[in-house]
Amino acid sequence: MRIRRALALLLALLLVAAAACGGPDCIDESRGLNTSSVLAPLPNSASLADTGSAGITMNESRNHTSRHVTYQRLDWSVRVYIPRNTVTSAQLREVGTDRLLFTFPPTATGDEHAYSQSSSPADYAGDVPWNELYQLVGSGRTYLDVRSTRYPGGHLRGTVGPAPVGSWEGFVHSYCS
Repeated sequence: MRIRRALALLLALLLVAAAACGGPDCIDESRGLNTSSVLAPLPNSASLADTGSAGITMNESRNHTSRHVTYQRLDWSVRVYIPRNTVTSAQLREVGTDRLLFTFPPTATGDEHAYSQSSSPADYAGDVPWNELYQLVGSGRTYLDVRSTRYPGGHLRGTVGPAPVGSWEGFVHSYCS
């Protein structure tokens, strides 16, 4: 009799957990990409010793059934090996059109080379629609452009991505917690 009660209680708990998983805010599919870039000086604009690096991570989660997006997050780091106080902007641009996609805000850190970095993944709030930005970054059709007081047209530049083939485009099922 005790075993039946324990099994019934266990079954009831599993049913409650399963019902909670199917709730409106259940995240049960996600996708993400992680890209990086080596920043090099533009021809005729800077010393070959001027360099930098960047990393961009994009993550999205949604409900499998309703397709309701739970979050779209962008995380980044931009490091420069030029005098940080001369950097005027770091921008993500589209290859071929040079369209401005996102401007990385400067952040105050104790690291003299960290121009901009997110302290934690932030909900995306840019002007370019998320899906368009995700496709451009993932397919390697973006570059990062660092501008400075010395070279306002561009000091350092590097292609961002592409993400590893096939691992970033589709959503993958993930279990609700």
